[in-house]
Amino acid sequence: MDKLHIRRALAATFRSKPLYYPNCEGRWLHGGEKEKLNQDDAYSLARAILLIGGIVAIAFGATALGASFTSARALNDILANPGPLLGVIVGVVALVGSSRIKEEAVAIVMAVLGFLAGGLGGVLVAIAGIWAIISRYTLKSP
Repeated sequence: MDKLHIRRALAATFRSKPLYYPNCEGRWLHGGEKEKLNQDDAYSLARAILLIGGIVAIAFGATALGASFTSARALNDILANPGPLLGVIVGVVALVGSSRIKEEAVAIVMAVLGFLAGGLGGVLVAIAGIWAIISRYTLKSP
């Protein structure tokens, strides 16, 4: 492409109507044409975030729980810090509940459990729950 072709391509990106440019494959469209997100897509996104958050919560919780098992002298030392065990439990609940994220009660439970668990996995679980709640009331079903 020479400079004239690049200038035409840049000018076409800032126009509101599409321009077919023969030396390039495809069409140059204005960036404003977006497909709107519907409710099913939002639930799929929430489910994906919930699955990732559950896996991360289990991984981090199991790692921290294993470290506390090796350094603890008694069971009381392990139970004194319930964070890792809570992370594993929240991760398992997130993986099990990911198929039912469309239900409002499950989304609320996931948001609350994510805040309780903390850490990266808990934050992702909480975001997924909040996203599912918001998409229930703001987006249209197809």
